[in-house]
Amino acid sequence: MDDLNKQQLVLLALLVSFVSSIATGIVTVTLMQQAPKEVGQTISKVIERTIETVVPIKGPNITETTIIKEEDFVVSAIERNKGGIVLIRPIAPDATLGEVASFGLIFSNAGNVVTDASSVSGDSAYVAELPNGTIVSLARVVDGKSVSIFELTPKKDEKVEWQSVLVGKAENLKVGQSVVSFGSRAGTGIISELVFETEKSEGTGTTTPRTETKKLSLIKTSTNSRDDSGSAVIALDGGVIGVVAFRAGERVTVPTDVIVSLLESSKKKAQ
Repeated sequence: MDDLNKQQLVLLALLVSFVSSIATGIVTVTLMQQAPKEVGQTISKVIERTIETVVPIKGPNITETTIIKEEDFVVSAIERNKGGIVLIRPIAPDATLGEVASFGLIFSNAGNVVTDASSVSGDSAYVAELPNGTIVSLARVVDGKSVSIFELTPKKDEKVEWQSVLVGKAENLKVGQSVVSFGSRAGTGIISELVFETEKSEGTGTTTPRTETKKLSLIKTSTNSRDDSGSAVIALDGGVIGVVAFRAGERVTVPTDVIVSLLESSKKKAQ
């Protein structure tokens, strides 16, 4: 090495580097040939729209991840339910329509309509204005603490079609969960408080002991103060979880489970 000049040393270094590169390539090719085929064929594709919810789509050798933003859920929830939201109007004996008293939700395919009880006094007649402008008479079914339930009653010679909202379950809601309110306008917010009531069941003798059950009675959201009476509160899965009503001087959301129980109890009394 001492006998080599600078030019010869450079040529020697290039030769060593060339030989090392060839050896590395041979080793790499050999390892790839010995590895399973799936290692070289797997494709991972990521479609980025925004950071919110990840929906994986898996195939034999392809994994595609689609990221969906919250806005898509909000739009979908409104689209699914807006056809089941009506205007509640008083009607005079001479068939003159009054101003809008509140919004109402078509709660079932049978035509039950639920609204804020404080907006519909018991001594007045009311009609529902459907989204397409059709006016349908309402028959009062039952009044609860915060909501009243009516029934759409078209005339005998009148054929009216309507769409109900998608009734969701309110039993698994969490504080902080995102919700959509929809009446005269749309709004987004979160559940700020869940209010429970304890129901006591008296036992019968020694076989059936006394029990206490906590049931959701009210939902409070960050948008309630701005919501219209009778408007819908919707979870991001598209299910309506309650209707906005006045109770104790403030706007709250009455859960769908409470409305269902009220409707079922009224049907039992009618039997």
